[in-house]
Amino acid sequence: MKLLRPLLIGIGILAFVLIVALVLALLPSVQTWAARRVIAGDPSLGVTQLGRVSVGLNRIEVTDVVVNRPGLNLTLPSAVIELPLLSAARSDIQLKNLVAKGWTLDLTAPASPSASPSPSSSAQEKPAEPFRFEGVFKLLELPVDLAVGSADLDGTVIFPTKTGQPAGRAKFTVSGGQLAAGREGVFKITNEATLPDGLAPVTRLTTQSTLALRMDTPRTFTRIAVTNEAHVTGPGLPQGARLQSETTLSRESGRESYAVLLKTISAGSEKKLVALTITNPGEAKPFAGTWTFDVSDTDLSPFTLGHTLPAFALGAGGDFQADQRFQEIKLSGKTDLSTENLDSVYAGLSALGRLRVQSDFDLLYRAAGIRVNRFAFDLSGASPVLAVKVLQAMEVVPATGEIKVAAPEADLVQISLKGLPLAWAKPFAPADLAVTGNDVRGELVARADQGGFAVRTVSPVQIDKLTVVQAGKELVRALDLSVALAGSHTPAGWQADVSEIAARSGGATLLTLAVKAGQPSGANQPIKATGRLRADIPALLAQPAAKEFSVLSRGTADFEFSASVADALQQLSLKLGVTSLRSKDGKDLPAVSSDLRADVHADGRIELNVPLVFDLAGRKSDLDLSGSLKTSTTGLALDAQLLSRELYVEDLQTFAALQPASTAPVPQPQTKPSPTSTPPTAPAPDQKPIWDGITGNVKLALKKVVYAANQPPVEVSTSVKISPDVLTLESLNAVFPDGAAAKVDGVIKFQPGEAEPYDVSTNVSATNFDPQPFLKAANPGKPPTVEGKFDLMGKLSGRATSLDKLADTANLDAQLVSRGGQFNGFATSALAANAGKGQELISKGGGLLSLAGSMLGKSELARAGEKTRAYSDTIKRLVNFNFDQLNIDIAHRAGAATTEIKNFSILSPDMRLLGLGSIDSKSGLKSILQSAMNLDLQMAVRGAQADDLRILDLLRKEADELGYTALLERFSVKGTPSQPNAMELIQQIIAKIR
Repeated sequence: MKLLRPLLIGIGILAFVLIVALVLALLPSVQTWAARRVIAGDPSLGVTQLGRVSVGLNRIEVTDVVVNRPGLNLTLPSAVIELPLLSAARSDIQLKNLVAKGWTLDLTAPASPSASPSPSSSAQEKPAEPFRFEGVFKLLELPVDLAVGSADLDGTVIFPTKTGQPAGRAKFTVSGGQLAAGREGVFKITNEATLPDGLAPVTRLTTQSTLALRMDTPRTFTRIAVTNEAHVTGPGLPQGARLQSETTLSRESGRESYAVLLKTISAGSEKKLVALTITNPGEAKPFAGTWTFDVSDTDLSPFTLGHTLPAFALGAGGDFQADQRFQEIKLSGKTDLSTENLDSVYAGLSALGRLRVQSDFDLLYRAAGIRVNRFAFDLSGASPVLAVKVLQAMEVVPATGEIKVAAPEADLVQISLKGLPLAWAKPFAPADLAVTGNDVRGELVARADQGGFAVRTVSPVQIDKLTVVQAGKELVRALDLSVALAGSHTPAGWQADVSEIAARSGGATLLTLAVKAGQPSGANQPIKATGRLRADIPALLAQPAAKEFSVLSRGTADFEFSASVADALQQLSLKLGVTSLRSKDGKDLPAVSSDLRADVHADGRIELNVPLVFDLAGRKSDLDLSGSLKTSTTGLALDAQLLSRELYVEDLQTFAALQPASTAPVPQPQTKPSPTSTPPTAPAPDQKPIWDGITGNVKLALKKVVYAANQPPVEVSTSVKISPDVLTLESLNAVFPDGAAAKVDGVIKFQPGEAEPYDVSTNVSATNFDPQPFLKAANPGKPPTVEGKFDLMGKLSGRATSLDKLADTANLDAQLVSRGGQFNGFATSALAANAGKGQELISKGGGLLSLAGSMLGKSELARAGEKTRAYSDTIKRLVNFNFDQLNIDIAHRAGAATTEIKNFSILSPDMRLLGLGSIDSKSGLKSILQSAMNLDLQMAVRGAQADDLRILDLLRKEADELGYTALLERFSVKGTPSQPNAMELIQQIIAKIR
């Protein structure tokens, strides 16, 4: 008794709590709070506003609902659903009444971007049962009992029209009901859509639909019928137009029938557009049907609500049959489509004009393969374009690619290009590209081959008079192209044999190409290809795109290549032969041959070997470039070497004739800018070095380099090290046959962020260097300015905004020293002063005059004779003289127009020259031997030369500590380093004997 009392009290408290909770749960405020919590926890629902929720045992009411989702916005002022919840919980949906009015569905909201599909977990799921079609009504069986008393929906749909145009609006209503087992429910659906004026030929579309459903049980249907009539009116259709559709699905004694009919009614006439009938006998038997189309754009465009359709007319019909699991589907029929004005499908397609597409087919799909009993396809425009026809029945096994036919030796498919207009390429080409020419023609046939197929051209695919113009500039003119090919695809693999691709123009064959390629079946099998190409270089360069390079009168290029492409290794070998090259000015150029090989490994490493041989009149130069490259996220790693046994630079320089003629416009006089005009903007400095992304080493070893026939060969070797910010030239060595040698070491640093980021420092040295061959080459037929061996020490440094500006900003300091030789710098001027053969006569005549004057006691006559002899002997000594030492110090500063000669000195037993001067450097160091020079010299002499010049009154009185006496006046030497002009000195001497 004591225990019962507390137990009863506890039960009473629990019952009270449950009653209170139940009462609270039925309160709208609590229900609204709970619904909002659920919405806030799941943003994907898109519900951004919820006014009130009221859920009773027989009634549900919601107000002020706003849903915003990609592609739609829904505003629902209120909705009432009368539904017994207790029966619904028992899977018995007794919908007494559904009312929703005043709602707005906006379909003009931006759609969300397509989301990437989430990883599938199908690997962990059980495989789905094979689909089996047991009829439409089987698919429509409900999982719950259903009855609908009445429904009343009334709202507005806002829909998009043309891009950039105002949206359209449609008034939408649904009413009806009385759907239950043993009864037929009927629902009336109306829609009235309006478009803004001027947007389309129609401005108003109304539709009236009836949906009738009959149920034999609370969960199954026996009949569904949908009838719809659409009526449009507008400025373009003052009489209006009507479109009717009827869809009927019925089930009786296990047999189902489906029918769809679409027709238009206009001006009292009726036209069937689409008709589809299907009979499904059930009992695992195949279902079958027929289909017909007789529809055009004029039938449908009034009902597209402003959306433009291409002009078309489609007539088609046929039948189909399928089993319940769709393991065997048969489709046959004919189609005939005419269309034009296709810009609404893809911009620019109206260029295709009017098209007609016809087909005739009989196809059978089975799990084991696809059987083609009949297939024909014809495409035509203003004239026939393309025809494809299956010549005998065939079966294709998709799993293996095998093709089965009754007569393997007979042709299987015929493809005829009867005249494909090049104008059809215009919609797909860049806007500034125009392609013209004759239509593409050709014919191909295919036949079954070893379980696969083989294809070949019966007549080559040909394009004649092909002309291509881009942005008003002609690239290709009147080119005739043809392609002849054959190929096959079988279970063993595929092969292709392009026997000829030829390009011809004006009777000349520009090039021919033949390629064979193939790949065996199986995993990781390589694709292998071989081919050959021959090109008539002048004919090829005569095309407008290459006219700037049309500098050859003859020449042929031959290529033979082979390639192998696999995942682990890609290989290419190429034999190149360029022969019979002659420039338009009649100069023969070297023949070029090469046997290139390149291997590309799976890790990105490339091994390359490019040997080159240049042959001109039997004289051969060779270059062999080899090395490896590897790409990575940081750039390209390079390890290469360039080797040569013999290299004739003059032969390679003949290729300069291939440089295209300058097409630069004639410069026009420019007015001097006013003082207030803005100066031109200086180019910005490089932000990255010119070798950015490249690291590694390059080695150079040229055994014999011959610059010219009259110059000695030289052996050149060096190594270049490339790092991200530094380019290092390590010991560039040049060795001459006479023992002379030169060495260059240099560094180019890149300092990002600096106004002049490139910093160059180079040291140059040479020993026993003989300039005689270079001086003779600069002044042929004349004695060299100096004969002797020189040592050189120099330094080149500078900073620049870019590497191509370095020559303009470099500073050079150099010293040349020779410790013995012969100076011929005054030879030309001395010989011009009646030297040479007449010099001996002058000297002897002067001696005779002097002797006669002494014998006769005529001092003036003796003095004249002595001066004449002194003049002659002086000139003779100036023609050439030996020296003990010659020093030249030069300096060039960035931007200077001249190179400064800071010291010029020659010391010989009887003569000393000291001075300074400059050389014009506007033409660059390359032509310095032929650049204008100006030297200001002081001459001092001793011995016989001093005695003779003293007779001529050209010397000062006192000698220096070494016994040299200076001339009274300094003199200038002009001309060039290879041909000095010392006439000022000669004139000083001549003046003393006049």
